[in-house]
Parts: sequence; C-alpha cells; structure tokens
Amino acid sequence: MGMFLFLVGILGIVGSIVWLIIGLFKRSEKKKAATLLVASVVVMIVGSFNVDSSNNEDTASANTTESTEEQTASSTEESEEESSEAEENQKAASEEFEGLTGDDSYPYASDVNVETEDDGDIDYVELVVTGDWANFNDNEKENYIGLLKTVAAEFMDEDGSLPFMQVKMANDIVARSEMLDSQNVKILD
Repeated sequence: MGMFLFLVGILGIVGSIVWLIIGLFKRSEKKKAATLLVASVVVMIVGSFNVDSSNNEDTASANTTESTEEQTASSTEESEEESSEAEENQKAASEEFEGLTGDDSYPYASDVNVETEDDGDIDYVELVVTGDWANFNDNEKENYIGLLKTVAAEFMDEDGSLPFMQVKMANDIVARSEMLDSQNVKILD
C-alpha cells in the first residue's frame, strides 16, 4: 500500500507541475495546481513512510523465535508422516493391482492411484485405463469397474463402505462412484 501511495504522490507532483507550467502561459489561476502539488507531496511522504514500515515488519518477521522453529519442525514431521501414509496406501493399491492384472486379463488397465487426505483417510481410488472406453462393451466396463472395486476394498472403512472411486481414461473421468452411495459406480456418457 505504501508503494502505491508513493507512486500516486509522484504522479500527482508531475501532473501539478505540468499544470502550473500551462497556467503560466495561459495566465490562469494557479491555486488549484499549487494545492494539488502540496497534496501530492504529502501523499508521497506518507507513502514513503509506509514503505519503510513494511520493510521493518518484514525484518521483524524474519527474526523467528525458537517456538516458531519448533512448530515448523513438528509440522514438517507431521507432513512426513502423512506423506509416508500416502505412500503406503499407494504401495498397497499398486501391489493389489499388479496381482490382479498380472495375467493380462485386464489389458487396458494401466495404473491405479490412491489419493490420501491429510488426516489419513482415503479421498478416492482411481483406475487408469488406456484404450477407448466408449468402445468397450457393457460387460468389459463392468469388469474394469469390478477391478476398481477389488483394489478399493483394501481401503474399506469400519462400516464396510468403499472409498470414492473413479475410472480415468486419458484426462477424462469415464466412471465414478455415486455421491450418496460410493458402492455404486456410475458410467458417465
């Protein structure tokens, strides 16, 4: 904000000086131009003080205390734990996926992704397919959805419900769980 006021002040000074010069040639009243010049100088000075005070705030915030460093260290440890949990979830899903697709019974299934939330809950399980989903017959689509459900069963919660699931082809979601019932996967048109 201080830099903005400083620049507006400079612009006002330049404008009022131009106005004063034009006023000299036209022999018109110069009170308004002089008032604008004074106001612009004040705005520029106020802006320069605010620019300096923001630098002082930056300097003060740069001097961190030990408690801030400890908080940062603990949050870093928590994020490492969360990322390791996400990695474990991804590894478990990948192992299950490899076991199910190792016999080439699902030739268009290329990968499985698990998105883990910060609190460790599964956000969604995603099956990535190659090939043209629109050309799959209904039986093939149901088989791939069954594969997705089998992989997602690794992450079933206490009440026996599956996490949100989706099938992705290229960058398009072609099938996903229904919002009210994640057990049912709806094929999108």
